[in-house]
Amino acid sequence: MRMLHALLAAVCLLPMASTTLAQTPVPTTSSHPAPGPLPAGAPAPPPAIAGTGLMGLSGRWWLNAYAVQRLHVSSAQQKQMDAVFRESRPHLIDLSANMEKAEASLDLLLWAEHPDSNKISQQIDQVAEARAELEKANSKMLLRVLLLLTPEQWATLTQQAH
Repeated sequence: MRMLHALLAAVCLLPMASTTLAQTPVPTTSSHPAPGPLPAGAPAPPPAIAGTGLMGLSGRWWLNAYAVQRLHVSSAQQKQMDAVFRESRPHLIDLSANMEKAEASLDLLLWAEHPDSNKISQQIDQVAEARAELEKANSKMLLRVLLLLTPEQWATLTQQAH
């Protein structure tokens, strides 16, 4: 039973990128480096975009100097993208809170003196549903941001992913 508790607790406590997006601000840059490829031997991109996916973009990547340089993001695009983010953020925060509440309820059930597998199973479903809602909302926000890119920027972004 202890192994079941540990396994379920580990699964339920996996970090969510969406939660980070909804809660972690990224500093803006006041001036942007000249566009173009990075020189040979240049340091790796900053951790904010050194992940997986489309150039490893995460968070408010349109304010990141490296992403701005590589994609030639204009200040007008940055403002539009930030408006999408600001509009979406309260909903993402609410969904993140719903997920955390569902996880907290699951935690209580898992560590009960006499765990009820039926209640635990139902709560696992609620946690999964809350995570799915958060991921859907985050993906829809990201799509709205990506649709602000020009065809040339999109081509650069997708070429970097391969």
